[in-house]
Amino acid sequence: MSHDEAFAAFRAKREQERAAEKKVTWRKVSELTGGGWSGLGPAGLLVWVKEESPGYVPYGRVSGSKRAQLGWARTVQAAKARAAALL
Repeated sequence: MSHDEAFAAFRAKREQERAAEKKVTWRKVSELTGGGWSGLGPAGLLVWVKEESPGYVPYGRVSGSKRAQLGWARTVQAAKARAAALL
């Protein structure tokens, strides 16, 4: 296999992996409307994360206009990862 063929195979595999992973776009939510972070995933699904106190970060899914808490984590990054896994 030539270098060009190997590189083309690598790029094809990488693009396939990127297409398969679930991407979530995070936005900071104003404190006036509840605070925390809102995550928009595939097909318009929404998740949320809100740090309420150090070491306690609840996360969940948004259904209509209601937030359903589905768990908690110790850090914001861990909560975001768990919330993204809900999608």
